[in-house]
Amino acid sequence: MSIFLSWSGVRSRVVAEALKGWLQDLYPEIRPWLSSVDVTAGARWEQELATALAESNLGILCITEESLRSPWLLFEAGALGKSLASSSLVVPYLIALSHSALPPPLQQFQTVTATRQGTLRLAQAVNDQLTKTRRDKGNLERHFNQWWPNLELVLGSLPPSDEQPTHGMPDLPAELTQSFLARREGIGHKQEDLLRALLRYTRKPSDRIEQSALLDEIRRRHPEVTGSELYYRLEQLRLLGFITKELISESKSYRYALSSAYRLERGKIGLKSGC
Repeated sequence: MSIFLSWSGVRSRVVAEALKGWLQDLYPEIRPWLSSVDVTAGARWEQELATALAESNLGILCITEESLRSPWLLFEAGALGKSLASSSLVVPYLIALSHSALPPPLQQFQTVTATRQGTLRLAQAVNDQLTKTRRDKGNLERHFNQWWPNLELVLGSLPPSDEQPTHGMPDLPAELTQSFLARREGIGHKQEDLLRALLRYTRKPSDRIEQSALLDEIRRRHPEVTGSELYYRLEQLRLLGFITKELISESKSYRYALSSAYRLERGKIGLKSGC
């Protein structure tokens, strides 16, 4: 069984790394995946991320107040929700945070808190995903009581909450030093189609296209795409520098356009078709 651990920020990372070892102590048969530990040096982070998502039975989001400011948290949450099988789970693990503090995309998931009781619920969720080695309630609680003090010690000695957040995917800065042509090697067909649509509808720097119109456009080729999936795919393109967005305050939606940097590179290399 594979578990995907998502984090963003110093405190979130400390908890995720502690959870990785703690879960393996509790369930030696499972394979937790964590970007800060398991991404191979020099590897393309998106390819390894996609592989980890495809192989995971459970996703755990380690969420602090700081990590809520990171768009990568929302992106990975969306990717988990889309990539995991329907029988799998996404569990936000709330660190000194309440469910009501989460933005709407995350409120759809059943959360647990980083307390003894909440962590026991998390352990039970992992246990429920096991098949051959599932523990009965008494056995699970005995193992939990044995290993809980190790995790409790970490949770009780986290760094101050005012530390600057860091992105969950450590290889991203290297991606941003590459040309847009190199970055495009890592994006998927749906992102390519989104860039083509943006190129058609925002030919001038002042042009914008609304999120709902983009959804209609992408559904011509990919009818299965939901509004949530569209948002996360657009967010990835924005984080990689391809596009910009602006809030439509009256509707709480967004308008999108190609970024000025991408327009400039397109002009330099003379791209005439595609994106």
